Amino acid sequence: MITTSRKYKHLRRDNGSNSEIKKCETILKLLTIGVLVGTAIFLAVRFSLA
Repeated sequence: MITTSRKYKHLRRDNGSNSEIKKCETILKLLTIGVLVGTAIFLAVRFSLA
């Protein structure tokens, strides 16, 4: 995630190719959604067993 974020930041700053920027945005969005879903599942399991 950190490497993708850095790459994205450099592409945006240096006017990189739109396709590479979109690719990085998609990866970062999917990672964010994955973290949110994983956290929600963790909390649901944690509090349903408590």
